[in-house]
Amino acid sequence: MRDQALNDHGRIGKGVCSRGAENLEMVGKLLPKWTEEVPDFSRYCTVDEYLKSSARLAAEFPDHVKLSALGHSRCGDEITCLTIGNGPKNALFLGLPHPDEPVGAMVLEILAEKLARNPDYVAESDFAWQLIKVADPDGARLNEGWYGCPSDLFHFVTHYYRPTEPNQVEWTFPVRYKNLRFDRPIPETRAIMSFMEKRRIDFMMNLHNCTFGGAYFYLTHPAPELLPELYRIAASCDIPLHLGEPEVPYLEPWDDLASFRMYGVKDEYDYCESCGMEDPAAGISAGASCDEYAQARWNPFGLIVEVPYFSHPSIADETVLPRSRRTPALIGLQKRKEIFSALAPYFHRNRQHFIPSGLRDVLDEYFGRFEGDWETAKARALADERFDLPATAAQAYDAEKLRPFKDLLKGGQLLRLVDLAREKAKGEIEERLFSERENLAKLVKERCELQAEISEIRFLPIKSLVQAQLGCLLHGINFAEELPRP
Repeated sequence: MRDQALNDHGRIGKGVCSRGAENLEMVGKLLPKWTEEVPDFSRYCTVDEYLKSSARLAAEFPDHVKLSALGHSRCGDEITCLTIGNGPKNALFLGLPHPDEPVGAMVLEILAEKLARNPDYVAESDFAWQLIKVADPDGARLNEGWYGCPSDLFHFVTHYYRPTEPNQVEWTFPVRYKNLRFDRPIPETRAIMSFMEKRRIDFMMNLHNCTFGGAYFYLTHPAPELLPELYRIAASCDIPLHLGEPEVPYLEPWDDLASFRMYGVKDEYDYCESCGMEDPAAGISAGASCDEYAQARWNPFGLIVEVPYFSHPSIADETVLPRSRRTPALIGLQKRKEIFSALAPYFHRNRQHFIPSGLRDVLDEYFGRFEGDWETAKARALADERFDLPATAAQAYDAEKLRPFKDLLKGGQLLRLVDLAREKAKGEIEERLFSERENLAKLVKERCELQAEISEIRFLPIKSLVQAQLGCLLHGINFAEELPRP
């Protein structure tokens, strides 16, 4: 209903934000063309493809495109930045901040080409455009198995990888807050830190995306005139707004739809403290986010546009149901526990054979923490007065039908661990792991099919996701051009 109303505002390109008549005219001409020219991708690019295309652009346009090395990943991949233009302000764009989120890297692939081939637009902007296409190349390579076949849910689940927070580029920036001390940035994070320390950042877009649900937005500063444009862009790409449960319980909304103040580890600390936790730092294993670090140093205008791989219109259904939020929340938690309980025996029986790896770290954390985290979530659902409110159809759909997918993703990673163990095993151990693998694959496949049937999720075309993020990016930076430099 609200998506239809937002569509009435017009089509992409008729921005509500303008730096001036001249710039608005140029953006108005380029934005519809750039978004409409996005190819109909069937797959996501690989790390090597991103590296090669960046080198090609720098060689083809040496006058206004520069390629620089920022550092190296833990496995030796180079982390590079394309600088396009030399405006007085800096706009930083970060692709693949989480390796299971490749939409933004595809956006930067398109954006780099468009900027390189439109030097007049670059010259008219106030910005030097800084594009880091791949922030986590090691993790991205571990996801490339599904990059080539993203529409198959079971294939996606069984080739998926997301590292633990202490091993994420996004969440390993240094922070000192109350009792919290974190100063263990991984090499990829150090490379980005070094870049940010050498130049002021005025606009920043960390290109995340979500897995299941709808579109939602994080902004560092209030921008009420920008929000309707972001919503309309999502609607024009046939992406429903995410009106279900928030990503974390302590989000501060900018409005009553799908935009929130950007959060960080300090917000998590304060929330845990408000819930009576004696030492919140003891439960926090990582550091500040990339945006949080940039805000502390430069206070840029920051924007995150989350768009999902899989969705359903129910995630935007605001129909009020005759039951409280508590009921679907508890139902969803029970479904999650059922999946966990089905997976746990496979993990514990075979843990001794698993090869040390990032995948094993993920599952050690998941199976070690699930029950405690589950009890905390249940207690919150029972005690928090906000769960007394009537549930909307979107909130119920999210809690009951989407949240259990998170645990299925762990099942897929467990299957990968068993496969890795089989490659090294011999004799009876290899035979037993083969049998375990067959039974686990059947379990995960059946659960995926059941959850897909229950949720009726549909795969969103890569083209639509890229168009949505690209459109929001260009409107966001156009908005930021109006802002005074602090």
